[in-house]
Amino acid sequence: MRWVSSAHGIIKRAYLGFQPRAVVLMYHRIADAVADPFNLCVSPENFNEQLEMLRTHYRVLPLEDILPALREGKLRSTAVAITFDDGYADNCHTAAVSLARHGLPATVFVTSGYLDGRREYWWDELVRLVFESRSDPSHWRLEEINFPSAGTAGMDRGEIVSQLQGFLRGQRPDRREAVLVRLANLAGLERVVRESHRPMTAEECAALARGGLITVGAHTVRHDWLAAIPGAEQDYEIRESKRVLEDITGAPVRTLAYPYGRRDSVSQKTLARVRAAGFVLACANERGLVHADSNPYWIPRCIPHNVDGESFAKRMHAFFQDHSSMRMPSGREV
Repeated sequence: MRWVSSAHGIIKRAYLGFQPRAVVLMYHRIADAVADPFNLCVSPENFNEQLEMLRTHYRVLPLEDILPALREGKLRSTAVAITFDDGYADNCHTAAVSLARHGLPATVFVTSGYLDGRREYWWDELVRLVFESRSDPSHWRLEEINFPSAGTAGMDRGEIVSQLQGFLRGQRPDRREAVLVRLANLAGLERVVRESHRPMTAEECAALARGGLITVGAHTVRHDWLAAIPGAEQDYEIRESKRVLEDITGAPVRTLAYPYGRRDSVSQKTLARVRAAGFVLACANERGLVHADSNPYWIPRCIPHNVDGESFAKRMHAFFQDHSSMRMPSGREV
């Protein structure tokens, strides 16, 4: 009966409104960006305003403390955890300085395979190749890389980046590398590592962990779309990232964030692999609230966006009012 379902929804929302809950925020870069088609950047000025708002109006806890506090009844309904994905160098400098100034803890999920300083994250290189190309990317013919639409005719540069990013994220690393080599040739550009976009080094990662306020978590080795690779390779990505980061930091690595973090980028088996590897918590990129009964291996996160403190306060209010159900993984393994 429809009215029964409707009444259940109303009762559930009312119950959740009184339930202690928390929001986990997901940042990537703290930087001023000229081209940021994936909305990864928050400016230093806006980040400081956001932290001031969080420090004043919310209880900010380390990520690992959120679920235990909820389950033990120790949290108010305004708890927040701060996280960063990928492991950009600006996390070690700009973000860490601001966090220390405000005395707020955070977790930085590091992609261990990029700590050698030899390359940028592939999506940043893609943006540079398209936006700084010496030739017109709308005239590129891409049959040789099996790009689904064969070419980029009629697309503007933002559309080209979006289409190529969607194509490349599911490719094997060696295949993705070959495509980037070809795109660099088409663009007439050298492949470089820009100081403004570079991943942190192993030494910076170790120093970040030593600071005491920031915890290092894993983000796999190569930042693969996990559902697109076999189970044995998933195990390697998960376990090797943990091992490498523990060697670098000298501390246990107990948390992980799934690359891309969408429900179709992992499977239910992926969550089981993360648990078997010894992690106690893993984060998604699906919006939602954290409750006492949340699955520790599929923790929702909310994106703050590059907004000032006043706008961020409104976003935070909206996050805490969102009682929609968390969508579970739907990816199919190869």
